[in-house]
Amino acid sequence: MFVALPLPSSWEGPLVRLVELLSKQKLNIRWVPTQNWHLTLQFLGPVPAIKIEPIKRSLAEVTATTSHFSLKLADLAFFPPQRPRVIVINLSAGTAHLARFQKEIYQALTAKKLALEEPKPLHLTLGRLKKPVSMPANRWQGLAQPLLQACPTEDFCRVILYESRLLPQGRLYQEVASFSLA
Repeated sequence: MFVALPLPSSWEGPLVRLVELLSKQKLNIRWVPTQNWHLTLQFLGPVPAIKIEPIKRSLAEVTATTSHFSLKLADLAFFPPQRPRVIVINLSAGTAHLARFQKEIYQALTAKKLALEEPKPLHLTLGRLKKPVSMPANRWQGLAQPLLQACPTEDFCRVILYESRLLPQGRLYQEVASFSLA
């Protein structure tokens, strides 16, 4: 399970074009399906059924006191930088508010022993390289920047608790609960 922000539909078109453009670079990438794109706020891992309701109550408490916020896509990045395995999009605008919100979610869940790991910096994972490669990041930045700039700053007003299921055809993310921000 994990807590995430759903991706705005206005970002999908430019991001699909970016994936198509990067796919032509022969990098042997396993792309995240567009229906699985999201911005993870807190990873929870496997959750016993008995803990789902307490998680939902904690998220309802935090989201009820958090105002909506705006985010913008910033740049394309590769992790780890030396021999990348993951292709991500970083965010800008509103990230300080977002960091506080992530911390509040983490604190609410850890207070009830419901979160196991600290939140990671928010990003959108586009794909994973099947083998690490050396690549000049600035080359890919030049390809990505015009498409990322086409994505408008978006207002986020909803948080989703997802369940992740591994199926033979890949991961399926199912919405367990949705929470509106104040």
